[in-house]
Formats: sequence, C-alpha cells, structure tokens
Amino acid sequence: MRVHATLHGFTPKERELDLAEGAVADDAPRACGIRPELVLVFRDGRPIAGDEPLREGDRVRILRVVSGGASL
Repeated sequence: MRVHATLHGFTPKERELDLAEGAVADDAPRACGIRPELVLVFRDGRPIAGDEPLREGDRVRILRVVSGGASL
C-alpha cells in the first residue's frame, strides 16, 4: 500500500512509502530507517499508537521526540 509521510527533524522531509498490506504506524518510520521509539506518528493531526493499522493513501507525519532537561 502507498502512504505519504512528512518527516519533521529528518531528511528528506517528504517520502512516499510502499508498505505491505496490514502495515501499522510503527512500520512507517521503519520504512524510513528510523527506530519507532524515537518518534511520534500522527494521522489527521492526532498521534496514533504504533499498532494502529494504516490504510492506502494515508498521510502521516513522523515527528522526532525530544526529551531531556536539566537535573536539579
């Protein structure tokens, strides 16, 4: 199935992904060479779980997760 991905914090910024039928959200970053635990995947402006099924023609955003901070 074909899924369009917009990547935030990665290059290239846009990718057309050819995923197997039955692919889930975690398969989108994997197809881009990105570990799923390092990103959030959004569809229709909402984050989706890694096991959420994708559909033909979906448009997803893959956003790098930033963590950390100052210790006290």
